Amino acid sequence: MMLPADKGAFTLRRATGTLAEGADKLAADLGAASVEAVLAQANRKAVRKGAPAAFGAMRPRPHEWYAFDEKDNDTPDWYPQGLTCSEDAGSAGVPAFVASWYFKPLPPVAERGIRVTFLSPQTLRYQHALLVEARPDGSYTPINIHAGGIAWYGEHLYVADTKRGPCASSTSARSSTCGRSRATWATGRGSAGRRAGSTPSATGT
Repeated sequence: MMLPADKGAFTLRRATGTLAEGADKLAADLGAASVEAVLAQANRKAVRKGAPAAFGAMRPRPHEWYAFDEKDNDTPDWYPQGLTCSEDAGSAGVPAFVASWYFKPLPPVAERGIRVTFLSPQTLRYQHALLVEARPDGSYTPINIHAGGIAWYGEHLYVADTKRGPCASSTSARSSTCGRSRATWATGRGSAGRRAGSTPSATGT
């Protein structure tokens, strides 16, 4: 027998404190970038209908699919979870897929948090970007959650966190609110705190 749920038990509360200031500071330091700009400088190449062995005996197979490059497919530290696309967003400006990943390394590797990947189905280029918790002084730390499902609506990405609620990230301002935390996303050369180029720190591979 099914009974109606108490709606009051599922009320979300926003309590970001001064972390909004931190996200704005870090976003200002990095500089804003559109999804189109991120894909234009994307540093990795996917393979259309690659890694078919991953489907095993599954029939029928998808009409279309994309595989990450060999390095990302072989990493034991990062686990892809959710998938959304610009068709869900409705206003991304360019065709794009976005995948969410969580970091689960073997000790003594330090925690790197969660990341999202922007992939262009036109060029097959893709770029990883960390989601980080920003502080008012401009520093940041990884967001240590299980980044599960993901949805893209308008300019916001929503990443599921089973403990703290949804994590909402802006694709235009690089800022986000994750449960009680304020965060920002970033790509960089050698560090997630720098602008453009390759992202070894964001990939974890």
